[in-house]
Amino acid sequence: FDLKSKGPGLNFIRAEDLLVKPANPSLQSQWNSKKDSNGAMSNGEKASEYEKSPSPEKQIKGGKKSAKSREQFVFLPPLDFQERNSALISSVSNVLGGKSLEFKKFRETSGKFRSGGLSCKEYFTICRKLISEDNFVDIFTELMVLLPDIKKQEELYKEFVKKLPDEREKVWQCHICGQVCMLSDIEYHMSSHSKDNEFPVLS
Repeated sequence: FDLKSKGPGLNFIRAEDLLVKPANPSLQSQWNSKKDSNGAMSNGEKASEYEKSPSPEKQIKGGKKSAKSREQFVFLPPLDFQERNSALISSVSNVLGGKSLEFKKFRETSGKFRSGGLSCKEYFTICRKLISEDNFVDIFTELMVLLPDIKKQEELYKEFVKKLPDEREKVWQCHICGQVCMLSDIEYHMSSHSKDNEFPVLS
């Protein structure tokens, strides 16, 4: 995540200022807390029984075969990925102050984590210290689901559930590919796997 926003009040965000830079250069990034048809906020939804992902511990016990099969999958951006990342930039900038030392530290820390220079545990701890408690869960969960790296998503998800078990239902982890999604993204995400299954296998 490369934060280079110039602070709150921005009416236009350039492609190079995106918070979460996607692996696909043709895909631009951004964020929005969308409401469903019933008016419920996506971050406040609860998963149905069949949608709930197993705990990280159960997933680890799934064995090496599951881990290997996930390597073939790549991050699938949510339908409103660009708008959501844009709003995420604004939210972080508003909470930390676009020109503050905290914002600069958050930007640098995110870059280090993204490049492998910082562990998941260290990144989570720093983010929790920088972001106020009443804003942390909403910002961190959105940051996590917009990170275009499934392996790093999984690392953050396990740390998030470990440290904040009561908030685990804020997000959902796909049992097929391991990608972490908001509850409002489940239907679209699973439809991609349905298409994979429909593809004919030539023998």
